[in-house]
Amino acid sequence: MRVRRLSLITLSIFWSLFLPLSSCFAAKNEIPLKEGAWNITLQINPPTSDFLPIVQMLCLSQTEPVPIPAKKEGCRLLTKEIEGNTVFWVAECREKEFVTRSVGNATYDSNKVEGAVQTMTSATGKETEMRTYTLTGKRQGNCR
Repeated sequence: MRVRRLSLITLSIFWSLFLPLSSCFAAKNEIPLKEGAWNITLQINPPTSDFLPIVQMLCLSQTEPVPIPAKKEGCRLLTKEIEGNTVFWVAECREKEFVTRSVGNATYDSNKVEGAVQTMTSATGKETEMRTYTLTGKRQGNCR
């Protein structure tokens, strides 16, 4: 009887310690992205006077953390992967004569983001253009 009681006490202590701990590990893998409206800037790298930075306001969330306008007509997100604080993606935009593929990454820290995007633009009968951009951004508030 004494052994059985000791086992029950040990088991109850184990479960009272294990369950809260296991819920920490079972939690959904989320990046430290505060959802809302984000002001995203893409600056060509290295900076030149010919290319002004591309600035856009995007609504970002845990389900849509990629800081590019993939909802634009002719654009689609091909892959998205999350590792720790960083989102990696491949996207493609098709216009009449051009196809632009972008490969990028964005590392979040609550209200700010930093990363890089490499684009490859090809057009029929023209040489493929490759560009590298530095990506920065800050959360501005709630989405409208």
